[in-house]
Amino acid sequence: MHPQLKMASTMSHSPAERAQPALEPLLDEALQWQMRLHAGQATAQERQEYADWKAADADHARAAAEAERLWQSLGHTGVQASPRAVSRRRMPLALAAVCTMMMVGALAWLTPSVRGDGEQTGVGQLQVLQLDDGSVLQLDAATEVSIDFTTQRRHVEVKRGQIHVQVAPDAARPFEVRAGASTTRALGTAFNVRREDDAVEVTVTEHAVQVRVPTQREAVTVNEGQRVAYGADGRLQQPETVDTQTLTAWRRGYLAFDGEPLASVVQRMSRYRRGFIFISDAALRDLPLTGVFPTTDTDVLLDALPGSLPVQVRRWPGVVIIQPAS
Repeated sequence: MHPQLKMASTMSHSPAERAQPALEPLLDEALQWQMRLHAGQATAQERQEYADWKAADADHARAAAEAERLWQSLGHTGVQASPRAVSRRRMPLALAAVCTMMMVGALAWLTPSVRGDGEQTGVGQLQVLQLDDGSVLQLDAATEVSIDFTTQRRHVEVKRGQIHVQVAPDAARPFEVRAGASTTRALGTAFNVRREDDAVEVTVTEHAVQVRVPTQREAVTVNEGQRVAYGADGRLQQPETVDTQTLTAWRRGYLAFDGEPLASVVQRMSRYRRGFIFISDAALRDLPLTGVFPTTDTDVLLDALPGSLPVQVRRWPGVVIIQPAS
């Protein structure tokens, strides 16, 4: 047994604190009931089954009352409540309720929609498109693009997610990719564009591109083996030399991280895992992670986190919480 765990098991606790571990699995179950009953599809039979579950045992009734209290308070205050406002003993339970509320609100996002203005992939889905001009466009998971080819131009817009494009030569029609406020023009090349909200990264795997943003008069040339980033501040960073094999590992079915902040890791992993992943403490968001993990089995990454970082990972159906190690 780990020395710290042994010490914790011999510490004195109040009766309420000693009862908490036994009650916590029931609270997990009660919170799952709350998610089912408030998702808008609960049947009369399910409601009766919940009532029977509550009445079956005094601990069931206590767990149900606590879950209902947490659910109702979140319904009034929203999910912006800081986990730090919750006592350390109750933090996992309150976080579970937060995640459950957010999970219900996110169901529409997790269900792939059908749109007529472009191409998109769902969670965990990759797609390769052969374009009319002979260019090859690869879409990462949870990515959406629109494609507009005319006799004068070739235009792709990344609305969310990540793409890699191998551009076919056509001197009469420039090939441009727009992501947010940035426009990338190919110079006979292959390159990667990743968009997360207002943040955009362009990585060149062959030849060169020119990247332009409205706040700068001159376009920035990015050469093979370089990356340039654009953020909410409206300015392009200076191109930097990077390992393009690492940054484009998603094309080969892997997520590769080289000192990447945990918040970014979670954001990228969420493209391959249905459900909600929540980091409980802001202090964990910048912890650096290095490693290579398969996109087809995100549990491998989650299993590796406690051995690489001072965190523990807790899981419920559709919900994962990453919190400080005990």
